[in-house]
Amino acid sequence: MRTRILIFAFALGTACLETIANTPGVIGGKSLATKWDEALPLGNGTIGALVWNRNDTLRFSLDRTDLWDLRANDSIAATDTYSFAWVKEHIKNGDYGNVQAKLDDPYITYPVPTKIPGAALEFAGLPSGNEVVSAQTDMTNATATIVYSNGTTVTTYVHATEPVGRFRIEGPDAAKVTLAIKTPQYAPGGNITDDNSHAGQGLYSLGYTQGKVTEENGHIRYVQPGAEGFQYDVDVRYRLDGNVLNGVWSIGTTLSGDKSDQITEAAIRRGETEDYKSHLDFWQKYYSKSSISVPDKLLQWQYDTEMYKLGSLARKDTYPISLQGVWTADNGSLPPWKGDYHHDLNTQLSYWPVYTANRLEEGEGYLNTLWNQRDTYKKFTRDYFGTDGMNVPGVCTLTGEPMGGWIQYSMSQTCGAWLAHHFYLHWLYSADKNFLKDRAYPFSKEVAVYLEQQLTEYPDGSLRLEYSSSPEFHDNSREAWFDQMTNYDLALCRSLFSSTADMAEKLGKTEEASHWKEICSRLPESAVDESGGLSIAPDKPLTTSHRHLSHTMSITLLKLWIRPAQTAL
Repeated sequence: MRTRILIFAFALGTACLETIANTPGVIGGKSLATKWDEALPLGNGTIGALVWNRNDTLRFSLDRTDLWDLRANDSIAATDTYSFAWVKEHIKNGDYGNVQAKLDDPYITYPVPTKIPGAALEFAGLPSGNEVVSAQTDMTNATATIVYSNGTTVTTYVHATEPVGRFRIEGPDAAKVTLAIKTPQYAPGGNITDDNSHAGQGLYSLGYTQGKVTEENGHIRYVQPGAEGFQYDVDVRYRLDGNVLNGVWSIGTTLSGDKSDQITEAAIRRGETEDYKSHLDFWQKYYSKSSISVPDKLLQWQYDTEMYKLGSLARKDTYPISLQGVWTADNGSLPPWKGDYHHDLNTQLSYWPVYTANRLEEGEGYLNTLWNQRDTYKKFTRDYFGTDGMNVPGVCTLTGEPMGGWIQYSMSQTCGAWLAHHFYLHWLYSADKNFLKDRAYPFSKEVAVYLEQQLTEYPDGSLRLEYSSSPEFHDNSREAWFDQMTNYDLALCRSLFSSTADMAEKLGKTEEASHWKEICSRLPESAVDESGGLSIAPDKPLTTSHRHLSHTMSITLLKLWIRPAQTAL
C-alpha cells in the first residue's frame, strides 16, 4: 500500500542541502526547482503555495487544507462484514483474503474520499529558468524571492494569518508578464506526470466536470465544481504600476464558507504594507518562543527548516497537518496516499516539536480537531469494535471518517491511545488545570473505557489483546496479526492507563485512578530477545531493519521509564 514518508510535507525543500547548508535561515539556492516536491514552500495552515519552475515558466502551485472530496467509500460501512469480530473470524479461519478484499483493497481501488489539489498560477514573460541567479525562501520572514540575471525580482509570501497569498514582480520585465491560472485536469484525458511520488489515480477518476476560468481587467477567477454540491474557487487580482506588478490570490471552498473573491478584495483594501507588517509580526513572535544553536551547520539548518515548516502548517484554528499538509502534489494525480490523516506515526510526529519547543498554541489545531470529531470516532467505535467509549481511525478523512486500507493500522485497536497521549502532553507542559479537567482527562477516559473492553483476561490473570499488530511489520498479511501482544500495542495500553490514572488522581477522582492503575498493573511485561533488546512481540525478535521501529515505543516516543512530573496545578 505504501512506503511511508514520515511527514511528506516536512520533506519538501531539502533537495539543495549542499547548496544551502552554509546559508543559515534560507531554503533554496541558485536555481529554481523543476519538481513540485523540491519547490520553495510557503503556507499558513489553511492555504499554501509551492514556488518552482515548470516547463521553463515560474509556477505557484496553490493549495488549501480543506480541499477534500468527502464522498464515502461504500466498502467502509456499518454492515455485518464491517466489524472487528468479523475480521477475527477470518483470522482464525485462515481465509484472510476476504478481509483484504473488503477493507484493504478499496483504499486503492476507489478514488474517494481524498484530498485534491487547488490550481496553479503561472507567470509568462519572465526570463527563462536558466537566467535565475537566486531562488530562496527566507525562513525568518517566510518570504520567497527569485532574482533573474537582468535584475527582475519576484517576491511572494503566504500571509501568516490570513487566507491570502501576495506576489510582487519588480524590474524591467514586470510589464511583459502575463498571468494564467492552470487548472487541474479533472476531465478525461488529463495529463499525469510520472514523478515517482507514489501518486494515486488520475484526477479524472473523480468524474468532475472541468471547471471554468474567467478573466477580465487584472482579475482571474476559476470555479471548480466537485461532487454532491461541493465546489471550490480560486481568485487572483493584480495591477501593474510602472515597473512593478502587485497581486493577491486566494482559494475558497463551500466546506469552509470562505469565498476567494471576498478574501482578495479585503486584502487589496488592507494594502500591501499593512499585510506585510502583520505577517512579519506573526513570524517574529513565532521564532521568539524558542531556539537552539548547534555547531554542526547542516544539523542547524535542518532543525531551522523543520521549525519553519511547522510554522507554515500548524495553527490553533486550522485542521491538523495531513500527509502533505498544504502542499498537495501538482502532477495531475490524486496525492500520495490520498493526502489523508495517518495516525500511526505521521500526525503524531508532526506535532512532536510543539511541547519542548514552547509552541503549544501551534499544537492546538491538532487537539481541537480531535476533540471536535469525538462523535464521529464514537460511531466508528460502536460500528466496528462494538464497544462503548472511543477509538480513532488510524487512517481517516478531514472530518474523521475511517478510510480503511491495511486495517491492522488504519483501524488499529490502540490508535486512540497514542492520540490521547498528546492531550496528556499538552497538560503536562501547559499545567492548565482547566484543560486537564475539560479535555485531557475526558478524552483519555473515553479511550480507556473502549480499550478496557478490548482486553481479554488470560488464565494467568493478565489482560491482553487477542490479536495484536505493530506498524507495519508484515504489511497487511495475515502474519501482521500477531497471536501475542506486540510491544507497540502493549506500550500504548500501558501509556494510556497510566496517564489516565495520573490525571484522575490529580483531579481527585481516586476510585477511577485506582481502577485504571489496576488495569495497567495486569498488562504483561515487554517482550525482549536473548540479548535483552526489545522484540516485536514475544518470540518475535527484530531480525531486519524497519522504517517504523514501532516495537520501541515504550523507550522512544512514550518514554514510559520516566515518571511524569506534574505538580504545578
